[in-house]
Amino acid sequence: MQEDETVTRGVIGRAVGFASIIRVLALLGGAAFVFYDYVRERGAKTWSEREWSREQVENDTTTAMKLRFLIGAGLGASVGILYAIHCIRRGEQP
Repeated sequence: MQEDETVTRGVIGRAVGFASIIRVLALLGGAAFVFYDYVRERGAKTWSEREWSREQVENDTTTAMKLRFLIGAGLGASVGILYAIHCIRRGEQP
């Protein structure tokens, strides 16, 4: 009975580890997409870049931010899933 519990905890622990990696990458990807224009506005070197970014920020809506977050989260989660598959195929821990 001890071995079954150890195996189950090992499987559950790996699943939780992979899920947390996927979740963290999804959040980071979503945040990066949401705040990209704001960061670009601050770091723009030329007048045209600053003006374009300022326009994007002024015309930004919550709906557009939500959509960008979902796109970024999807891409981040995809990277996390690919990493999890890579680890599973190699037999490594997350």
